[in-house]
Amino acid sequence: MRLVMKHLSGGAQAALMLIVAITLFLRTGHAQEFRGTISGAVSDPSGAMIPGAQIIVRETRTGTVNKTSADAAGQFVVPFLLPGDYSVSATAQGFETTQQSLTLQSQEHPILALKLALGNAGTTVTVSATPPLLDEANASVGQVISTASVADLPLNGRTPAVLTELSVGVITTAAPELVHPFDNNAGNSWSIGGTPSQLSEVLMDGSPDLTLLGALAYSPSEDSVSEVSIRPFDTDASFGHTIGGVINQITKSGTNH
Repeated sequence: MRLVMKHLSGGAQAALMLIVAITLFLRTGHAQEFRGTISGAVSDPSGAMIPGAQIIVRETRTGTVNKTSADAAGQFVVPFLLPGDYSVSATAQGFETTQQSLTLQSQEHPILALKLALGNAGTTVTVSATPPLLDEANASVGQVISTASVADLPLNGRTPAVLTELSVGVITTAAPELVHPFDNNAGNSWSIGGTPSQLSEVLMDGSPDLTLLGALAYSPSEDSVSEVSIRPFDTDASFGHTIGGVINQITKSGTNH
């Protein structure tokens, strides 16, 4: 770099430094939103919406509580929730409390339909048998490799990033060999959505986890990863730093125990 600068004029040197600074800034980027959102509507047995219903969203492992109220149309939104197991309860005067449990994955946005039965608010109705939740708020195509899969599936070199190959639209470009946690190139040798290798965004908890050359910068241990989110065809506007897909490794959080 110094040899190049030495043979350039003052104006050319300034222009070169500006290009380098812009390149480094764009490559570094900002953290991407990996948290999820729970929204829905509260209605009575006839289907009429219940405005002002009290909503409590509790993370069952940590006890973290988020409270909100349904608006005039009986709808509610609880954003910025870390991936985990949640209990959602709704209550209103003159109605029994309804409670529903669900597992929220990275960037997921389930929409719940909570129905309150007439009765005493001190009575709680727990909904356990529900149809699969559809992510109607996100058109991105992809999947999440769950905590159980990360823990139980055999991992090449105990490197969670290799689970990316289980997703639709992902083809490995590395030769069959042992992948060590320090093998940065092998841990990110994927063609995602038909794009060339190492041109996809790789994140850890929403923060960039790539070197300047597109290799994996850091590989967390298998025991510290909760899930691996792969989106080969992402439509979320927050992910604009790639022509390929988005890989996001979510690390585990603590609990009350």
